[in-house]
Amino acid sequence: MTPLKLAILNLSRRKLTTVFAIISISVSVACSGLLLRSYLLSSSRFNTLGDGGDAIVGAKNSGIEILLGCLNAEGSFPDFIPYVLFESLRKEQAEPGTYASTRIKSVIPFLYFAKYKNYRVAGTDESFVKRPPPSPDINLAQGNWAVNEGEIVIGYSVAQKENLKIDDEISVNPWLSKKDSTADKYPPVKMKVTGIFDRTNTAWDFELFSNVKQAQNVYRTNIDSARISIWGPNILHYYLVYLDYGGKTPFVDLINKRTIAQVVFVTDETKKLRELLSTGKNLGIFITSMIILLGGLVVSVLMITRFDAMKIQLAVLRAIGYRKKEIAQWLLWEGILLGISACIFGALLDIAMFPLLKGAVGIGLPETAFAATSIFQSLPIWLITIVATCIAAFIPFIIFNRLDIHRSLKGL
Repeated sequence: MTPLKLAILNLSRRKLTTVFAIISISVSVACSGLLLRSYLLSSSRFNTLGDGGDAIVGAKNSGIEILLGCLNAEGSFPDFIPYVLFESLRKEQAEPGTYASTRIKSVIPFLYFAKYKNYRVAGTDESFVKRPPPSPDINLAQGNWAVNEGEIVIGYSVAQKENLKIDDEISVNPWLSKKDSTADKYPPVKMKVTGIFDRTNTAWDFELFSNVKQAQNVYRTNIDSARISIWGPNILHYYLVYLDYGGKTPFVDLINKRTIAQVVFVTDETKKLRELLSTGKNLGIFITSMIILLGGLVVSVLMITRFDAMKIQLAVLRAIGYRKKEIAQWLLWEGILLGISACIFGALLDIAMFPLLKGAVGIGLPETAFAATSIFQSLPIWLITIVATCIAAFIPFIIFNRLDIHRSLKGL
């Protein structure tokens, strides 16, 4: 009988202990996989942050929330800031001197106003496309920028996934406040696709864009703006700002001290976010290691317990001609079979529980964050688990080498 058949026979003869071992390791695999995928899900936002300039101006809030809300299209509906502030900054850009030493190269308006399926729709202007040197422009693969009302430009991934092309007509659902989370409270707005952005590999690929006038008219038409904003429809969510060298400190003084808005700097907030995720990664690695160690210990205890009950059986196998190499292969196959079975059931458990993970830690995450998630991201956990069960299976073999066969046979 081959070592593999011996392993299958031995595992099937002790069904209860085998099942409990597989369940224990499966839970370890699922928990470790979920920890790994949650970290990858969180860190994926660094790969999708849009190019938003040097600074972002938004309503008073956490700097990281402003960063991710603007450049990664995630989080809840943001608070408003007055459009008149944007006009004064745009004037300063065109005619420097109103605010001494602010050195504004470009200021880009940004106002969410609708959703198309799960994609956000923002109002902006052509400065969103034409960036100041040396920043690269966002190129249009087809068509033109949305200059007039009723026109819209769509991101590359939206066009690909929804099979949209130039001159197609789509309906977007107004999304005007935190309460309108489903974006289906107001009559849809029909818009014509006039342009498709080239691929940017950022959150911009998963958004749609129209002009600011269109966005503010949707607010004006569909809602009593005074109820949600003291400025009526003359509002924005963010200003994306490019600054000349040396303009950082005076710009902070201008916005934070003289207005109701808040300025955050992209590089600073990105660094903070990376530090937070690094701490979470280290904690996740530690917990994952402990979980896998626990699973390995379960296998070790199982194998050692079985070994104590199999001393005579092993002695008989040695007596009828089985070599130590074949005994080792048998134990190794048991470890492999336990590890593979646990990985299969653990992966199924991972798949079943991942939607709950999305709901718990993925609230408000953009489509880009989930687009790259896959069960195969847990592959390193599966490989480590199989190696751990194989190592655990060799512990009885070490004890077996010290076994006195003749004394065991006398016990028959």
